[in-house]
Amino acid sequence: SWTDTQIVAVVPDAFPCTRAVSVETAIGISNALDFQVVLPRAVYVWSDGGTPVVAQSFSVDGTGALAVLDSALTISAALGFGGATNGMVLHAPTRRVYAAGLGSFAAFDVDPVTGSLSAATGSPVTVGTSNDFVFGVAVSSSGDVVWATEYGTCQIRAYAVAQAGFTEIGGSPFLTGAASGCDVPLPSADGGWLFQNNEAGDVSSYSVAANGALTEVGSSPAALPGS
Repeated sequence: SWTDTQIVAVVPDAFPCTRAVSVETAIGISNALDFQVVLPRAVYVWSDGGTPVVAQSFSVDGTGALAVLDSALTISAALGFGGATNGMVLHAPTRRVYAAGLGSFAAFDVDPVTGSLSAATGSPVTVGTSNDFVFGVAVSSSGDVVWATEYGTCQIRAYAVAQAGFTEIGGSPFLTGAASGCDVPLPSADGGWLFQNNEAGDVSSYSVAANGALTEVGSSPAALPGS
């Protein structure tokens, strides 16, 4: 039976998930109990404070103190704006970090033991024109689709994610119907919808197909009160 004895299991090939664990000893095998496989404690920072835009990773100790894990990784040339809440997103189930850049977004794999970042296959991904910046990125719950917002052209591009890299989905880019700058895309919890706030003071709404393609709903964009 299980006791208070601490057992440490390192499972570097397992993505974050629930795993059933049994302990085998000289007297037999215990009943299986579910354990959560998690990523190492780390903080990832997206910085547009200079040239170029970079991603920096830090480890976190038991007191909350940060220590630099490795050298900053280049995302793109400087964007020249203060950034956005979705400038960098972590998708824990696939051990991926995505970060916005100038005319591109970057994808990084998270080391399952140290938490450090390395460029994923196919990264960076060119998005539209090189002089427009990606204001925000979003990832489907399954991790197989990435959406990237082009600020200047007010449209959203969708990409299928595969081990070999990224492929833009048919029909992409998808227009937002907004009159000015497109900011942050946000998928719904159930994955059926995606919402996009716009600097004109409205929100665009889309239904999401199984492959990640977007269809704007008839009432979109919806004006925000007081806009």
